[in-house]
Amino acid sequence: MSRTALDAIKNQLGPKGWIDDPAELAPYLKPWRGAWNGSADLLVRPATVQEVAAVTKICAEHHVPLTIQGGNTGLVGGQVPEGGVLLSTQRLNALREVDPVEDVIVAEAGVTIAQVQEAAASHGRLFPLSFAAEGSATVGGAIATNAGGTSVLRYGSTRDLVLGVEAVLPDGRILHDLNRLRKNNSGYDLKQLFIGAEGTLGIVTAAVLKLHSRIGDRAVALVGVDDPARAIDLLLSARAACGGNISAFELISGVGVTLAARHVPGVRLPLGTSPPWYVLIDLGYPQGDRARPAIEALILAGYEAGLISDGVIAENETQIKALWRIREVQSEAQRASGPSWSFDLSVPVSRMPSFIKAVGECIARNIAGAVPMPFGHVGDGNIHYNIMYVGDGGADDMENMTLRINEIIFDNILKFQGSISAEHGIGKKNRENLLRYKDGLQIDLMKNLKCLMDGNLNMNRDVIFRN
Repeated sequence: MSRTALDAIKNQLGPKGWIDDPAELAPYLKPWRGAWNGSADLLVRPATVQEVAAVTKICAEHHVPLTIQGGNTGLVGGQVPEGGVLLSTQRLNALREVDPVEDVIVAEAGVTIAQVQEAAASHGRLFPLSFAAEGSATVGGAIATNAGGTSVLRYGSTRDLVLGVEAVLPDGRILHDLNRLRKNNSGYDLKQLFIGAEGTLGIVTAAVLKLHSRIGDRAVALVGVDDPARAIDLLLSARAACGGNISAFELISGVGVTLAARHVPGVRLPLGTSPPWYVLIDLGYPQGDRARPAIEALILAGYEAGLISDGVIAENETQIKALWRIREVQSEAQRASGPSWSFDLSVPVSRMPSFIKAVGECIARNIAGAVPMPFGHVGDGNIHYNIMYVGDGGADDMENMTLRINEIIFDNILKFQGSISAEHGIGKKNRENLLRYKDGLQIDLMKNLKCLMDGNLNMNRDVIFRN
């Protein structure tokens, strides 16, 4: 990186807006799960959209790679720089407006998801996007990755919660599109260019986000089922009985629940029996006393239909948190158990049981010591297919097993018409698999769009595609 570009950026931002000390830079160069080690010549922390635009323009003019980072909670490496300038959105942290009439909140990119939730709650509203990293993950990062989470079944993913954006283009121009209209057919919906684009087409600096009615009446149950097919049948029953009031419908393997109770403090086996699979059901109504009777009726019908083998209903908020914690600590429990592989996948809901069975059978035939432990938001077709290793293979064996497991997983994703990434994104982790498993014309169109908007291939280099 040239001294001219460095000095120009520093002069634009002033001493509070940049960091080049290696010790201060270090926390920004390694993601929270530590799978990558990055490097950067300079960290910039702009406080306004104008400062973001100025830095972006300088980087474009001097062909300096520019990487964008929010809360550094991404799981596929898209926020990890490889030289050049790292732009943190931390100081873009204003909640510009909450409008209960329009049911929107205007938040800058560095505001955390938890802060948006709290601001909405203070006005008697709900911002429903929710996932494990919400205390650190930011609005900009959620938009860049089209984050999903536990409430997609009811409210949709981030894409469904964004009405408008303010964004800086790769050449430094500012797109002012903080639209709050629910109906707007005046040309192309330009915000969609930035949602899920992982910072490769521009930098979202602020967004208009949809709010919803708060849940005033809630019931949560954890039930045992014999197999994923029965879980899907139970989902159909829940849809018929409860309609749009299902906030979450989560599948967890029995092995995963057992490991959570073994390795995570405070987690206990929830039932007197040990079913091979569990389903967590979360119902919510705006008001009244409908949730408890609805979930009781659903479970009773499930017993009578042979779909449910055992179950428990939370009696209070403490028990609700305890049941949800079993689901939330699945990855933690698996990491504590030893080496593992993890995949963020989506499959049509109707094909989910067949997919889980097919992958499990392939792994059993080909990978000795590998134990499948799938879990996830099965109600919206998202499965986190994690695999634990309990064998005694060495490093070379692990490398070979990784290649074979990847092949098994992704070949079956192709067979069952799913996606290699449901909610985490492509980043750097999934680049090669994207090229292998995505339709060729779709790849060409994506590359053409990248070249059109970022002709220098400067922004978030080597994310989604290698430059």
